[in-house]
Amino acid sequence: MHVARPHIDQLEHKITDLALALAQLAESRELHELQRLIHFPGWTTPAELGFVHSLLDAMLSQAALLRRLQGELLQNGRKVAPRD
Repeated sequence: MHVARPHIDQLEHKITDLALALAQLAESRELHELQRLIHFPGWTTPAELGFVHSLLDAMLSQAALLRRLQGELLQNGRKVAPRD
């Protein structure tokens, strides 16, 4: 059973969208700006610091999950796709 061309086109579009979204995220200057800001005296309170740590930990976990899922997606895709 083969997947219809429109479905393949939809998948290709989503893959391209994801690649662009990840590239834009990697090119973002927001984290570099945050690195600059944290050095200003009185930048945050101890409570706010805890929230920032939690957010950064969550973002790191999500990035690791995305890396793992991307690898698994490709690995499993290779199981069904003909080799070039």
